[in-house]
Amino acid sequence: MAQSRASLVGDAPDLSAVEAQPMPPQYLPEDVRYCELCGLYLNGDEQFQNHLLGKKHAKMLRRRARRDEGREARSTRASS
Repeated sequence: MAQSRASLVGDAPDLSAVEAQPMPPQYLPEDVRYCELCGLYLNGDEQFQNHLLGKKHAKMLRRRARRDEGREARSTRASS
């Protein structure tokens, strides 16, 4: 009987808690830009600007704003 791929390879590691870390600048070409919010490397200013205007970046901005609002609400309740 054939074994499943998961049992042969083992369970995939949970990468949900891993944060994207930017590479040190000395290892990157000069024109590579990094979006800290999204954890993306982008090739040049034009691609970076397009990313900043895009839907995925906007979604991450909204997600961060909701997270920050939740933190403010919790800290306000804790200090009352």
